[in-house]
Amino acid sequence: MTDQQAAEIEWSLLEQPELGIVAEVPRVLLIDADADAVLVLTALLVPENQVCVADTRAAALSLLQQDSFALVVLDPAVPDPDAETEGLADVPPPDLLALVRQHHGEAPLLLYSARAPHTIVGARGLTYLAKPWSTPRQLWHAISELLGSGAVLRSAAGAGKENSALV
Repeated sequence: MTDQQAAEIEWSLLEQPELGIVAEVPRVLLIDADADAVLVLTALLVPENQVCVADTRAAALSLLQQDSFALVVLDPAVPDPDAETEGLADVPPPDLLALVRQHHGEAPLLLYSARAPHTIVGARGLTYLAKPWSTPRQLWHAISELLGSGAVLRSAAGAGKENSALV
């Protein structure tokens, strides 16, 4: 079973069409090359959220151009291996935070980085957690705040009637 198949099964657990309940699952984009951080964040977010992961700048840009997300969790130090293989390692990469803002707009953004926030251009006013010192509880709290109260449950019988709840 692939990771995508496992995630689809977990997301389907939120929906109970036989009871007239459909869950709108927020889509979260994790832009991080640190496999351990991605594992922790994914464990915190699934199944309440649909998680997409980009471990390079190119993958992040591709996902941002294709889809919209309720939240982006970003480590601005994500590498750009294409620049290295093309002999452009000495050329500064495009500002990843600016690229995210360009394609993601003003939707919520969490900086999760080992870099101090004052060293990240454009970080002022954004939610920031220090990697790896933030606890899973701090991550969950910050993400919950940025996403709101959780997934929105919509009753099929009461068309348009919405109730917020943590699922």
